[in-house]
Amino acid sequence: MPEELHEPAGRRFESGLSPAMGWVAQADKAVRLFLNTLSSALTTMNLHELEAAIDLQKRAYALLLWLGKNGPTRPSLLDEESLSAPSFCEHWLRGSLSVLPSELRPAADELQSFARVLTSFFNTSFHIDHHHGGGRRLVRGQGYSDARHRRHAGRRANERAHELVSLALEALAREENVGTSPQMLEDVTKDASVGAALNLWAYGCELVRRTKFASQGPAVHDLWLQMDEMKRKRLTAESIWKARAQVLAALKRHSVL
Repeated sequence: MPEELHEPAGRRFESGLSPAMGWVAQADKAVRLFLNTLSSALTTMNLHELEAAIDLQKRAYALLLWLGKNGPTRPSLLDEESLSAPSFCEHWLRGSLSVLPSELRPAADELQSFARVLTSFFNTSFHIDHHHGGGRRLVRGQGYSDARHRRHAGRRANERAHELVSLALEALAREENVGTSPQMLEDVTKDASVGAALNLWAYGCELVRRTKFASQGPAVHDLWLQMDEMKRKRLTAESIWKARAQVLAALKRHSVL
């Protein structure tokens, strides 16, 4: 299962991207600002929200796999714009519900959240392959321009993933009124005994958040890939909540009184 960040202004592009895409510097600056303010936007969640988010994730990913299999015979469903942006995707879902598998259709009150999750998965883990004859199909994997672009994207996603972990940790400490300092938070992130739980908790935070807001897709995907394969296959709200308890215990051990 799955989950673009660019060079800051003044630095040479290392990704093989066209110079015409100079706007990526502004995008990178905006993302950094977003990440700096994300911690205060993280809100308390509960098991019900986690369960709902995991269910949306499973159905959205399954729908993309279904589109990959059935899209070539129903090319009108493979609209790149509709699969890339939540607002367009929500409209696309409303118009396509009758032809989608009943078990994968979002309910009316889920359309917006489902569209956010679906587009996040598409932008991170899928792309539309256009054939010379005019045909198209949905395939897994990102359409990187070259190997340098792939390495660059992977490096930046990993950097963002570390930032998301730190933000999730800081938000939990604030929620539970645990005293912290920058050094203390860094010590917790380096605590090997809680590393897997912290990664899982950060992923859970982002999973719920992506149903409500824009997603840091590549970074969230990096968090996913860092998980043990068995944890990915058996991901549940309970396992994420258990990870939360482990992270909280680590925060208290390192707490600044």
